[in-house]
Amino acid sequence: MKLYYDSRSLILNGKHILLYGGEFHYFRTPPELWEDRLEKIKEAGCNLISTYIPWAWHEPEEGKFLWKKDRDVKKFLKLTKSYGFYVIAKPGPYICAEMDFGGLPHWLLGKNLKVRTMDRKYLEYVKRWFKEVSKVILPFLYTKGGNIILVQIENEYSHLRKLKEYYKSNESARKYIMELFKVVRKAGIDVPLVTNEATFLKGVSQIIEVRTFYPNIPGLWSWQFDHFEKELEKHKIIQPETPLMVLELQSGWFEPSDLPRPYVPAEITDIILKDCIARGVSLFVSYLSL
Repeated sequence: MKLYYDSRSLILNGKHILLYGGEFHYFRTPPELWEDRLEKIKEAGCNLISTYIPWAWHEPEEGKFLWKKDRDVKKFLKLTKSYGFYVIAKPGPYICAEMDFGGLPHWLLGKNLKVRTMDRKYLEYVKRWFKEVSKVILPFLYTKGGNIILVQIENEYSHLRKLKEYYKSNESARKYIMELFKVVRKAGIDVPLVTNEATFLKGVSQIIEVRTFYPNIPGLWSWQFDHFEKELEKHKIIQPETPLMVLELQSGWFEPSDLPRPYVPAEITDIILKDCIARGVSLFVSYLSL
């Protein structure tokens, strides 16, 4: 099955495609409810599922990988395929996703290493993780007849700019992400790769830099529509040869106890969605509370 992209969109078997779906975390939902939730997402008109694969969830103890019962990724992926969904798999190594330690296993804290850096010791553990997770997802890659069309590595690495011990420069950030690129490719994952919030990838085409937008987060973003539209235009400068994708297009975030509850009327959400399409976004994912 052929899969590639140009500046307009992903191209599946020679055809440009518009992809729209929801973020669904199998690790936060009992397996007995997976199919029920997928049915609801399908009824909403979606053709795409995006999900993280948390390292800590599958290797809670060093060297002991768990892939059964509520950790059965194969079962989950089979269900997504049976419902006709394309899938974005996001195995990290760092995922954020409001998980403690960003989804990295806690036992790394006792290893005298720096996570999310070029630390050789850390990268050896990362290589081992991708070697294991690839055994699970390889049969589901679109290029192998499956439904995984994208794999995301890392998450929001640009947000480390203030932590100089991690993010020393755009060049060092690119070096780290491109090292992950090599690790993933060596593990046999051959579908297009994306990474979220990584403006330092200017001039790089091997990894697609994708966007996020939460139109109303008290204390962070308050109806900054112009800001978001400028970010979309900026992408065309950073990576003009890659498609525009928004992997987090949502009305609000979690609710801080000391700030107003984020709320966006349905009419505004509809306008935002249409604005994205009008500006050339060919793939967008909304977080779903199911």
